[in-house]
Amino acid sequence: MSDTGPACPNDTICEATVTCPDVGQVVTGGGGAIDPSGQAQATNVSIQTSFPSADNEWTVFAENDSDTTITYVAWAVCATVA
Repeated sequence: MSDTGPACPNDTICEATVTCPDVGQVVTGGGGAIDPSGQAQATNVSIQTSFPSADNEWTVFAENDSDTTITYVAWAVCATVA
């Protein structure tokens, strides 16, 4: 599962959260940022924290210290746990 966060303006900390389907729980997750062209890892952008925010959610906070708006993504590996 993945979720692209809203556009993150320069000099801002932004948040993205991805949610597993109804029967899934988060096994692991992470996040990253891509440059405006969508071709590579953005520069001057750091993931401040990345953590399971609920049994079925993963949240990422990205800090954009670049001079442009960036796109970032949170992702999670979900599984049905018996």
